Amino acid sequence: IEVIGVALAYATTGDDDFLRAARKTADYFINNLVDDLIPFCDFKDLEIKKTNEKHEVYKDSSAASIGAYSLLLLSLVDPNENKAKEYKKVAEDIIDSLIFNGYLSIDEDYPGILLHACADKNQGVYVDTTLIYGDYYFIKALNLMDNYENHYKKIRENKIFVLNI
Repeated sequence: IEVIGVALAYATTGDDDFLRAARKTADYFINNLVDDLIPFCDFKDLEIKKTNEKHEVYKDSSAASIGAYSLLLLSLVDPNENKAKEYKKVAEDIIDSLIFNGYLSIDEDYPGILLHACADKNQGVYVDTTLIYGDYYFIKALNLMDNYENHYKKIRENKIFVLNI
């Protein structure tokens, strides 16, 4: 979620410190994704998984949906077109993974959209379940992808940023 805040701060102020912070956070997120692009509930689990230690490791679809939305937002406001394209591509790939790799519920009786979210695995709170904020950012990311070109054009041509995207 930090990427959302600093990307919005950059968009509204033009302060390059915010852009650098958004890129640094986004790059950390991207560099710690695994094969299916859905992050572990805790990035420390990536190291545990590499060592083959016996340890329950959970994925977090809510972190993926928030990350995807964040990357899409950053791709709209980043003035470096190559970085913007990279962030957009990773965001689209994350959304595809959520849809096609078993994270999307197809059960009409399930209380959410995304499966396999995790709030706090260390405390055992909302582990491998649905989380409303994950579903919220998933829908926001889908809506932004659907209207991406319109937003991109407005921002690039008019140098304006609409906060309700």
